[in-house]
Amino acid sequence: MKIGDLNFSLEEGLLQAGLNFKAFFLSLPKEIGIIENPLPLITSPEEKIYQEVSKFTSPLSESATPYIQVGKENPFAL
Repeated sequence: MKIGDLNFSLEEGLLQAGLNFKAFFLSLPKEIGIIENPLPLITSPEEKIYQEVSKFTSPLSESATPYIQVGKENPFAL
Protein backbone atom coordinates (compact mmCIF):
# COMPACT_ATOMS: atom_id res chain seq x y z
CA MET A 1 0.00 0.00 0.00
CA LYS A 2 1.01 3.57 -0.53
CA ILE A 3 -0.38 6.81 0.88
CA GLY A 4 -2.02 8.63 -1.99
CA ASP A 5 -3.21 11.79 -0.28
CA LEU A 6 -3.13 13.22 3.24
CA ASN A 7 -4.87 16.44 4.21
CA PHE A 8 -6.00 18.28 7.31
CA SER A 9 -8.58 21.02 7.74
CA LEU A 10 -9.83 23.07 10.67
CA GLU A 11 -13.37 24.40 10.45
CA GLU A 12 -15.26 25.94 13.36
CA GLY A 13 -12.91 24.32 15.89
CA LEU A 14 -13.30 20.87 14.34
CA LEU A 15 -10.17 19.19 13.02
CA GLN A 16 -10.72 16.88 10.09
CA ALA A 17 -8.15 14.60 8.51
CA GLY A 18 -8.35 12.81 5.19
CA LEU A 19 -6.18 9.87 4.25
CA ASN A 20 -6.26 7.98 0.95
CA PHE A 21 -4.42 4.73 0.37
CA LYS A 22 -3.46 3.21 -2.94
CA ALA A 23 -3.45 -0.57 -2.88
CA PHE A 24 -1.94 -2.50 -5.77
CA PHE A 25 -3.10 -5.96 -6.73
CA LEU A 26 -2.99 -8.40 -9.57
CA SER A 27 -6.06 -10.30 -10.68
CA LEU A 28 -6.00 -14.08 -10.52
CA PRO A 29 -5.13 -15.77 -13.82
CA LYS A 30 -7.94 -17.28 -15.88
CA GLU A 31 -6.10 -20.60 -15.99
CA ILE A 32 -2.83 -22.02 -14.80
CA GLY A 33 -0.46 -24.35 -16.59
CA ILE A 34 -0.51 -28.11 -16.37
CA ILE A 35 1.29 -29.38 -13.26
CA GLU A 36 3.28 -31.95 -15.23
CA ASN A 37 4.80 -29.27 -17.52
CA PRO A 38 8.32 -28.22 -16.46
CA LEU A 39 9.01 -24.63 -15.47
CA PRO A 40 10.77 -22.49 -18.09
CA LEU A 41 14.55 -22.31 -17.69
CA ILE A 42 16.20 -19.13 -16.40
CA THR A 43 17.72 -17.06 -19.19
CA SER A 44 21.33 -15.88 -19.17
CA PRO A 45 20.45 -12.22 -18.33
CA GLU A 46 18.19 -13.42 -15.51
CA GLU A 47 21.01 -15.60 -14.16
CA LYS A 48 23.43 -12.64 -14.20
CA ILE A 49 20.93 -10.49 -12.30
CA TYR A 50 20.36 -13.28 -9.79
CA GLN A 51 24.10 -13.66 -9.19
CA GLU A 52 24.44 -9.90 -8.63
CA VAL A 53 21.45 -9.68 -6.28
CA SER A 54 22.52 -12.72 -4.26
CA LYS A 55 25.69 -10.83 -3.23
CA PHE A 56 23.64 -8.16 -1.42
CA THR A 57 23.57 -8.26 2.35
CA SER A 58 20.75 -7.19 4.60
CA PRO A 59 21.32 -3.93 6.50
CA LEU A 60 19.36 -5.39 9.39
CA SER A 61 21.09 -7.72 11.77
CA GLU A 62 19.48 -9.96 14.31
CA SER A 63 20.90 -9.59 17.76
CA ALA A 64 19.51 -10.11 21.21
CA THR A 65 19.35 -7.07 23.43
CA PRO A 66 20.66 -7.85 26.90
CA TYR A 67 18.07 -7.70 29.66
CA ILE A 68 18.88 -4.90 32.08
CA GLN A 69 16.55 -4.45 35.01
CA VAL A 70 15.72 -0.81 35.62
CA GLY A 71 13.38 0.94 38.02
CA LYS A 72 11.91 -0.42 41.20
CA GLU A 73 10.13 -3.71 41.47
CA ASN A 74 7.84 -2.22 44.13
CA PRO A 75 7.24 1.51 43.55
CA PHE A 76 6.01 1.93 47.15
CA ALA A 77 9.16 0.58 48.81
CA LEU A 78 12.00 2.93 49.73
